[in-house]
Amino acid sequence: MRSRRRAVVILARMRRPRCIALLFCLSASVANAQDLVGARGFVGKLYDAYRHPSCPYCPDTLHGRAKHIFSPSLLGLIRRDQRNHPGEAGALDFDPICACQDPDGLHVLKLEITPLGPKRMAAEVLVGYAAGTKQTIRLSLLQTPRGWRVDDVSTTDVASLRKLLNNAKQ
Repeated sequence: MRSRRRAVVILARMRRPRCIALLFCLSASVANAQDLVGARGFVGKLYDAYRHPSCPYCPDTLHGRAKHIFSPSLLGLIRRDQRNHPGEAGALDFDPICACQDPDGLHVLKLEITPLGPKRMAAEVLVGYAAGTKQTIRLSLLQTPRGWRVDDVSTTDVASLRKLLNNAKQ
């Protein structure tokens, strides 16, 4: 009888940590799913702004809206490049979100979000342009207190926007 009671107590104790671990995993999964939804929504809104018919030059990613798009550190590099080249194009002579100078006909063909770690996601965006060309743009996303922000951009032509701006002549 004692051995049977002892076995029940041991099993009960073993289940508790498993239950706690399971609850922890489930809560982490819910949080991760919410992060995925938030990151997808952020990226979707970035690219939806290019499709608005009454705003042919939106979303003004490098000026007024930049603080809502880029992480503080990447925005600092963008602003430094702009200060160092007043009135002319510096290292950043294109819109990094569309990887273009003319977003005519820009539309998203495919969007994939991948978790990279706490408060970090990667977005791979396949975009098409009016001329029928396509391009994959990779956005490194960072969750800040103010929401998701782009922390780096890479394309076929630019391996890392952050590196491009860091290596630009000051």
